[in-house]
Amino acid sequence: MSDLEIDIHDTQQETMKNCSLAENKEQSERSNSLRSATLSAGPDREYHLTNHPIYQRPVQILTNAIKDAFLIASDAVRFKRLGCSFLADFRAGKSTALEMIARHLTDVLPDVASQLVSAITHDAVTERTFYGDLLIAFGLPIDGSAQDRSSRLRGAIITACINAGGRHFCLFIDEGQNWGGREYTFLRDFSNQLRQDDRYVLSTVIFGDLRLEELASSFRSKRKDLWARFLMKPESFAGIRSIEDLKFFLSEYDNIKRCEYPAGSKLSYSEFFLPLAYASGWRLADEAQNAWDAFVRSAASVNRKLGDIGMQWVGDTVTQFLTGQMAIDVAKFKSTPDDWDAAVLHSKFIDSLI
Repeated sequence: MSDLEIDIHDTQQETMKNCSLAENKEQSERSNSLRSATLSAGPDREYHLTNHPIYQRPVQILTNAIKDAFLIASDAVRFKRLGCSFLADFRAGKSTALEMIARHLTDVLPDVASQLVSAITHDAVTERTFYGDLLIAFGLPIDGSAQDRSSRLRGAIITACINAGGRHFCLFIDEGQNWGGREYTFLRDFSNQLRQDDRYVLSTVIFGDLRLEELASSFRSKRKDLWARFLMKPESFAGIRSIEDLKFFLSEYDNIKRCEYPAGSKLSYSEFFLPLAYASGWRLADEAQNAWDAFVRSAASVNRKLGDIGMQWVGDTVTQFLTGQMAIDVAKFKSTPDDWDAAVLHSKFIDSLI
C-alpha cells in the first residue's frame, strides 16, 4: 500500500469513527430527552403510564419455567424431532409462554419457519373443519373442499420455509388438550405428506392443561403412532414454585435489555415506577423474600401450603405493588410486609386456593 493509499485509508477510518461518535452522541441525547420527559410529571408520563406493558394482558416477562421450556422446545426443533409437549395447571401462564417461545425461536433458528395456532374443540370434527381452523390461524381463505384447504395450507407452509431459507416448519399448538385422535391423525397425515411428497419437515410444540396428560395416556394405550409423534413425554410447565423462581422473575423487571419502556429510554420497568428508589440502589429483585412471605401468609390464612403460584396472581401482585408505591417513591425506599400483603390480597390469589 502506498503512502497516499495509507493516508486515504486513515482519513476514511477517522471519518467513520467521527460519524459513529456523532451518532452515539445523538442517540444518547435522544435517550436522555425521552427519559427526562417520561420521569417528569406531565402528559408524556401520563401517556406512558397508561400504556405501560405491565398493564397489558398478557404481560410477557421471562420466568425460569419459560426459559427451561424454550431450551427444550428449541432443542427439539434444532434436531428435527417430530414434537415435544408441555402441560400446566390453571393460570400457570402457558399461553403467554408459548407466544414468547414462538416469537423468539427465530432468534436462535432463523431458517425455521413457524406459526402459532390454538386448538379448537368440535363436537364432530371433519377434515375440512380441521384444515379450516388452521387456515384461519394462518390468516388464509377457507373456501373449498378439504383437499383444497389442505393444499392451501401446504402451499403456505412451503412458502414460509422458502422465505426463511430452510425446509423446516414448526407448528406451535396452544390448548392441545382440545384435540382428539381425529385431529392428531389429520395432522400426522398432513405431516407425512409434507415430508414424503415435498421433503419438508414439520415439528410440533404443544402446550395444554392437565387434561393433556390424560390424552397422552390414552394415546399410549390405543394410538401409539400419535403418542410417539406428538405426546410421548409431556413436560411439566409451572408458574412460580420457589423464592428462587420469584427472584428471577422480579429481576426481569430490573432488566433494561428485556424490560425497557419506553423503547430507547433506558428505563427498566421497575425504575419507571420508582425512579428515586432505583437511583439509590433499590431493585425489585431485592423484594423477593418480602413478596414470597406475603404469598406464604396468604396461603396459611386458609390453611394451605404454598405450592405452584400461577403467573396471573404473581403478575397482578407485582403490578399492584409497583403502582401502589409510586406515590411514596423516595431514596432509600424500603417496603413493609403490609405493602406486599395488600398487593397479594388485591391479586385475588387467595380465591384460587379456596
